[in-house]
Amino acid sequence: TTFIVQYIYAFQTKDFIYFLTNQPNDLDQKSFTTKILRFCRENRYSMLRSYSDLPLICSNDQWIIDRAQLINDRSTDHPILIGHFIRKD
Repeated sequence: TTFIVQYIYAFQTKDFIYFLTNQPNDLDQKSFTTKILRFCRENRYSMLRSYSDLPLICSNDQWIIDRAQLINDRSTDHPILIGHFIRKD
């Protein structure tokens, strides 16, 4: 079967590459969860060995990410990730 992953946004830092995605919770693909995926940029082995993901779930699990943007905090010069979430229905 086909496992559809919606890639919403990607960005990189010095050491990592990140993707914001909406992914099915099961093979039926009836419900989706937003996740942030991370890969190491500098890895002696396959990038897949450094893969990790973290679900981004609101309190009632009714929201998925629609778009995102990375901005810099002028006071600290650190990146800030801003996401816009929409209701799943």
